[in-house]
Amino acid sequence: MFLAAAVPPEPHVVVPLGLTHFLITGGCLAGWFFGISYTLKMPWWKYQMGWNLFVVRFGIGVVLTPGMLHYMWNVDVTSPFYQWFSTIVFGLVFLAVLHSIYMLFIQPSAEKKVKPPAPDSIGSLRDQLKRDRSLDGEPGA
Repeated sequence: MFLAAAVPPEPHVVVPLGLTHFLITGGCLAGWFFGISYTLKMPWWKYQMGWNLFVVRFGIGVVLTPGMLHYMWNVDVTSPFYQWFSTIVFGLVFLAVLHSIYMLFIQPSAEKKVKPPAPDSIGSLRDQLKRDRSLDGEPGA
C-alpha cells in the first residue's frame, strides 16, 4: 500500500485520433496499392529481391487491414480469426526482414567465395581472341 502511493502516476500522452486513423488507413492502402501495382508491372516472383520487396511492403498493408476495418467500419477485430491472421502475417513480414538481412550481409560473402578464372585461362582466352581476329582479317590483331 505504501509503495503504491509513492509511485507517481505515469503521464498520459494524447495522440490525435484523426492522425492515427490516417496513418493506419494510409499505410494499409499504400501496402495494398504497392502489392497490386508491383504484381502488374514486374514479375517479382522470379527474383529473390522481388519476393522480399513484395512480402514486406504488401505484408505491412495486410497487417494494417484489420485496424483499418475497425476504424472505418467498426468491425470487431478481437476475434481469434483476426488475431491469428495478424500474427501469421506479422511472422511472414518478420521472416522477410530476416531474409533482407541475409541478402545484405551473408549472401554477398558467399558470392565472394567463387574463384575467378585462373590467369592462364584468361591468357588463353586472349590468345584465342587474337587468333579469331587475325582469321577475320582485322587490323591490329
